[in-house]
Amino acid sequence: MSSVSSRPVDGAACIAAGLALVALFVAIVLPLGGGVVACAAIVVALVSRSNLRAHPELRGSRLGLAAFILGILVFVPTVLPPLLSLVLLSLG
Repeated sequence: MSSVSSRPVDGAACIAAGLALVALFVAIVLPLGGGVVACAAIVVALVSRSNLRAHPELRGSRLGLAAFILGILVFVPTVLPPLLSLVLLSLG
């Protein structure tokens, strides 16, 4: 058994990846709901990043990064257009 596989995976990275995948599927049915779940995935991925820096014996940095990127890819097209239209309506 190699030393890489014996290191534990950061739980926050796994949770962030799960949230990002859920956000992707929820965004298909309910876009704003998918954006909210994607926001949670982004936050948990950032928490995972700080956990991984604090505990170098943990692994999961690529998993957390993938969750962060997928969360951004779901968040931007689902939340920003309604938010931008709300801001423009309030200005005009």
